[in-house]
Amino acid sequence: MIEEAKKIETLIKDKGYSVDYVGMNRGLDEIFVILPDTEKRVDEVRTIIQAYQKGKYNEFSLDIRTVNLINLDQETKLKKDLYVIFEGLVAKKEAYKVNSFTYSTTDQLVITIGTSLEKKDQKIEEQIRKEVSAQLDKDYKQPYTINMVGLEELKAIGE
Repeated sequence: MIEEAKKIETLIKDKGYSVDYVGMNRGLDEIFVILPDTEKRVDEVRTIIQAYQKGKYNEFSLDIRTVNLINLDQETKLKKDLYVIFEGLVAKKEAYKVNSFTYSTTDQLVITIGTSLEKKDQKIEEQIRKEVSAQLDKDYKQPYTINMVGLEELKAIGE
């Protein structure tokens, strides 16, 4: 997904549009795009992305936000930070075996990370939790919960 997001970002930039960030998440079935508030051609950017994803990612929703990049609103900043954290975990896929994430901010921030870890991989799970917590603790003072869903939980759900 990271490579696909980069392809979309490059495509947008190559066509002369301003873009700050593009992320994709299979867990949320979403493409998340941040444009600077100086970019007024949002509908054109949306059309470019929709044309690119046609036939590949039709099931993905598209969240495009135009924002003041110097003063990001808290919700957009959190979402971007979560996508960046997830991308970092996926980049370490061989070690961490992370394949999806979702989050909710209803009562408090709850992050659910999908992995292909097994019970014997508790040290890796602990490392993932520490890495995510370290990132969140830098900017967020609100309470949060990190849930890990591994192979055992997925097998139980499927039975």
